[in-house]
Amino acid sequence: MLQHLYLKRWRNRKESFKIVDSEKDWIAIKKKTEQDIKESSKTVGEYIYETLLSKPKQKIRGKLVKTIERKFYKEELQKILKTQITFHPELQDKNVYKACVNELYPRNEAHQNNIKNNDFEYLFLDDIIFYQRPLKSKKSTISNCPYESRVFLKDGIKQNPQPLKCISKSHPLFQEFRLWQFLRNLKIYQKENNENGKLDVDVHDLFLR
Repeated sequence: MLQHLYLKRWRNRKESFKIVDSEKDWIAIKKKTEQDIKESSKTVGEYIYETLLSKPKQKIRGKLVKTIERKFYKEELQKILKTQITFHPELQDKNVYKACVNELYPRNEAHQNNIKNNDFEYLFLDDIIFYQRPLKSKKSTISNCPYESRVFLKDGIKQNPQPLKCISKSHPLFQEFRLWQFLRNLKIYQKENNENGKLDVDVHDLFLR
């Protein structure tokens, strides 16, 4: 009987499916756009140009190409630079390149030495247009632990105690500590006290129950 009722309810069930809003799913749009560009075997500019030839009214920004990795733009610019350099002898001159580096970084000799053996393609592409500053360590901003330190030996000589760095506030262990600290600091006041004026319920025992 129960099995019959279950099968009857299963046959009469209603199903609903959530419609995916492709306009808001930017991750799917990004992957689809990158896949289309790769399959076309063209650069971003060529892909846009070919599309406009077949569809002159096609909206580019926000429609045809909305969000893609910067490597697509970098690869296209690299091809353009390699072609342009072959038509300009001054862009192949090492002395001109060194003069440009000295003019761009007159007070940064270390950087001059790092890039002096490269060429204009590297200078335009990696050092100027697509340059990204390396991330700096923020370890110095973390406070020192006031309770724990370590003693180190350097050349057989005992150094002064060095404090350890505090744990990050986002660390799971610190979050667990904060929870236990919050529970430990809770105070429960009972309206009815006993004859001695003390609480009948122990806070520690209350949370262990």
